Amino acid sequence: MYLISFGFPIEAIAIFTALFAGALVVERWAHHHYDMLPKQTLYLSAFWVAMAVLFGIYIGWQYGHDAAIAFFSGYTLWQILSLDNVVVMMAIFAWFQIPTSLHYRVLRKGVVATALFQMIFVFTGAIFLKMGMVVEILFMLAIAASGYFKLKNNQIDANDEDYSEHFGYAWMQRLFPVFPRLHQNYFFLKNDTLR
Repeated sequence: MYLISFGFPIEAIAIFTALFAGALVVERWAHHHYDMLPKQTLYLSAFWVAMAVLFGIYIGWQYGHDAAIAFFSGYTLWQILSLDNVVVMMAIFAWFQIPTSLHYRVLRKGVVATALFQMIFVFTGAIFLKMGMVVEILFMLAIAASGYFKLKNNQIDANDEDYSEHFGYAWMQRLFPVFPRLHQNYFFLKNDTLR
């Protein structure tokens, strides 16, 4: 039985979910047992890409060429969105002066929200896929260009820009009051603590 929104059988989605959950366990284990230096981070990234490629090969073998192309197109879009998010997170970490040792803790807490937003974009990309390859390429180039210009303008350097004046910061400050510096290792602060 096929799911209308994905075009893949429930069996494939179950296998994907199991592989994804297993990979999360491996990542958690790696972060617990190793210091995440650039070399270790590269290995972990290669592990995630390898898992996706293996699953894509399985999709192609089990369900055909078109299904594999659909999966790899969605995965490529997901990776482009992820790279854009990395640039944003680097800017946030730099501005708030989050110590490197706390990066994974912050990312772990935020990964669910990030995944939800990325899924929205992936589903949007899937809709564009039905409109033709040209629309998909334009959409992906727009996202890639956004990341490129952020890197080119060196917006990840906290000394180059005061994010307290940024429109996005001011807007979020109205919805969620943000304390502009770390207080020990807390994510959330009570008013009593601030006083």
